Order: sequence, then C-alpha cells, then structure tokens
Amino acid sequence: MKKNTTVQLDNHDLDEKGGPSMSSLIEDIFSYLSEQEVDITKKRFGIFERKHTLEEIGKTYGVTRERIRQIEGSIVKKIVSLNQKNEKLKELKTSIIQFVKEYGGIVEEYFLIENFFKELNENERSFVEFLLSKILIEDLVQEKTDGGNKVFYRLNGFASNSLEKIIKEVVDILEEVKEPLNIDDILERLSIKKTIENIDDKLLEIYNSLDVDNSILFKKTVESYLHVSSVVKKNVFGLWGTKSWKTVSPKRMSDKIYLVLNKAGKPLHFKDITKMINESGFDKKAARDVTVHNELIIDDRYVLVGRGIYALKSWGYRSGAVADIIEEIIREKGIAMTKSEILEEVSKQRMVKDSTVYLSLTNDKRFNKISAGKYDLAKK
Repeated sequence: MKKNTTVQLDNHDLDEKGGPSMSSLIEDIFSYLSEQEVDITKKRFGIFERKHTLEEIGKTYGVTRERIRQIEGSIVKKIVSLNQKNEKLKELKTSIIQFVKEYGGIVEEYFLIENFFKELNENERSFVEFLLSKILIEDLVQEKTDGGNKVFYRLNGFASNSLEKIIKEVVDILEEVKEPLNIDDILERLSIKKTIENIDDKLLEIYNSLDVDNSILFKKTVESYLHVSSVVKKNVFGLWGTKSWKTVSPKRMSDKIYLVLNKAGKPLHFKDITKMINESGFDKKAARDVTVHNELIIDDRYVLVGRGIYALKSWGYRSGAVADIIEEIIREKGIAMTKSEILEEVSKQRMVKDSTVYLSLTNDKRFNKISAGKYDLAKK
C-alpha cells in the first residue's frame, strides 16, 4: 500500500477560486490507497465509471457483499485519517464548513456543489458526493427531505427551527401575492415582516461567529433554505413559487406556453413560442409547432393579435375580429373617431396592416362614416 505524507499546496494545485483543485485532491487521496481499494472506491461511488452494487463488486473479487462493505468502511476510515495529514483535504473541509455556516447551517447537496465548487466534470462531482456523504460526516450530517427527493447537509450539532419558520413565512408571502417571485422580492417582503429579527438563538450564534454583516448572511440563509424546502420550488426562469403551482411545475403544454409568454412580456409567433419552450428545458418532452398552435387557439388565456402571433389576454388584449375591436373602441370612447385615431387604438390590440382596419370600416352595417372623415357606430 502506498502512503502519502502531508502535501503542501502549490499554485498549480489551486482552482480558479483559490481552493484546492479537485483533480489534484483525487490524485492525492487515491495515492494513499491500495490498487484494490482505489478500484472498489471508483466502482462503489461511480468515479470514472458507473456505480456498482456491493454484490457486483463482490463477484468481481470473489467475496461476499458483506466483505465489500467492510472494505468500504476501512477505505472511509483511511481517508478520514487524512484530514489532519493532507493540507488540500484540510483546506477543502474548512472551506466547505465555512460555506455551510454562511448559508444558515443547512445546505441542499446540489446547491452546495453548484455554488461552492467551480465547474466539475461528472467524475469529480461523484467524488465530491463521496466526500460529503462519507468523509465529512464528523462535521456535516446528511439528511433527506420528507419526500426523500432531496439530499441536504446540516452542521453536526446544529438544531434550529429557523428553516421551518422562514419557509412558512415565504409560503405565506407567495400565497398572498399568488404569483412566483424572485429572491430579491421575497427578501424585501421578509424585511417588512422583520423575519431577520426573529431568527432563533442557534442561527444567531452562527451569524455572530462570522465576520460578515447579518443582512448578507440572512439573504444567503433564505436562498439556501428555499433550495432545501420540499414545499417551494424555483421554476425554469428563476422565480420561486409553491411546488404545486402551474407556473412553477407546469405539466400541460398550455401552462408552458403561459410561462414563456409571461417571461417574454410581449406577443410572440407560435413558432417562436415552441422554440422557447424547447430551449427552456421544462422536461424531456419536445414541443411541436402544431401542438403549441392548437393550445393557443383553444385556451382563452391567449389572444391572436397578428398572423400567427399571440399575446396574453391578461395584458389587456381583446379577443375577436378586427371589426369587433373597432366597435368596442368606439363604444368605450363614446365619440366618433378619425381613421388615424382608430388605427392608433387598434395597433394596441392587434398587429395588422392599416388596410385591414380600413377594410373593416367599410362595413356599413357596423360603422357609419360621418362628417370630417370620422367614423361612428351604425345604428341598429
């Protein structure tokens, strides 16, 4: 077995954030293990190859699955013993604990990996998951949400009710607003509620141990807790809402259309809507032009405002033909209007050629041309 003595960090061992390079750390740790232990570690945790079961690895070496479990435990103990011998591992451990403290003592696994480390390849990511779940257990406790769909890490010994309290207040805010919000809007509303003044002593103890402004730490805490929560979720456009909302977890194509149009904030051609749905990555199911077009036609949330161009009715657009729009405009104004005045108002509702509006005005059953080139409603 090859053993590794304390390793000093050189510049080439640092990543772009100034922390230890993951590839360098993997090399260090594997050099401390025997070839068999390296092979079992790679197979068991999916590093450089797919994950294998204990039984599969046991068959490879002609031993029982229980024997592989014992070897796995021995490997973990060896690597844990490196905490005080390998400077890279010590630095990484210290930095991760600092990160978790700054984010309120509780951090979701994906959020931690994505925000703490630089871009990782698949093998490095698997190695990081291995370190978090097996090597840093003295400092971080791995847990799962009630539904078991999320893994998160909590500082060992950290017990706080702030997670539940903050998430409850966020849900109350969302239910009151009834639409997804970005993190800054949520924080602004939490500020009005003075939530930061009511955090528990355990969380406040973490804040006091750090040389960082409490308002900055609170923002990080809220962001972290939102990712941990199984009640709220961020949609593909980065807005937070309750998990059950169609604007957060859209299932039907019509709901995806709504999100895309709402994000764009302007009318779009149905083919552009299809493209945006596919680029947004709601799920693996690809949208097709014909499907999107059909949904736009049958759902009364959408209004045809041009040739193949649709808008949200909630933006103030009216349904109906151009003649219907003109009639509504004149009726609301209560006075006769010139062509230019009618054109200006119709342009706010429809993306049509001037000639289409002029043609509609020739319908003498609906409109009368009176003096001074103005048009009024025909008498019925």
